[in-house]
Amino acid sequence: MRTEIEIVTGFLGAGKTGFIVEFLKISKLPKEKVLVIQMEQGEKLLNFRNKSFGLIVKSYNIEELTESKLNFLITLHKPHRIIFEFNGTANLEVLFKLINSKELKAKTFVGGIYNVIEASTFDIFIRNIPHLLIPFIIKSNLILLTNFKGIKEEDIERIQLKIKEINNRAFILVLEDYCNLETGMKKLNILDKGILKNLKVMISEG
Repeated sequence: MRTEIEIVTGFLGAGKTGFIVEFLKISKLPKEKVLVIQMEQGEKLLNFRNKSFGLIVKSYNIEELTESKLNFLITLHKPHRIIFEFNGTANLEVLFKLINSKELKAKTFVGGIYNVIEASTFDIFIRNIPHLLIPFIIKSNLILLTNFKGIKEEDIERIQLKIKEINNRAFILVLEDYCNLETGMKKLNILDKGILKNLKVMISEG
């Protein structure tokens, strides 16, 4: 069975690591082995670097992570899932080129792309660096809108409409706190933690 790849994107400080931690808490199964590859110099998942938790954490920049290195990590650790924490200033196409190489494509598939966006900086970024922000929005299945304290409700709605103009297929989740992540994902019916996921883990172990 192929390894599922999930990609978490966003600018430094947007809350990608916090999202990954909470996402793992609500989505990871007891016997599931997850490889997290952090590709920026942000907060580290040191508290979750725990074999009993079934989590392997590695750090590489985009230049260091080659096809042969990623293939080696998959062969060595045999993860059910790989989560990439990807820097919002890097080119996502470089990562896609890597995972779409012939050998890795036979072993993996992309199961989800999540973009963490701070509402407080959205207008500044969309106005000044749209070439960095827009490609991540276009590629995403789920967009998490965070850090909106002090922002008017009508401005949050305007930001959501702007995101929908760019990508009308993505789910948008407005979160004041990641503690509400599970509730929000359940409402959107996008939390894969049921019979199908258990079956995938059982098959790969057998």
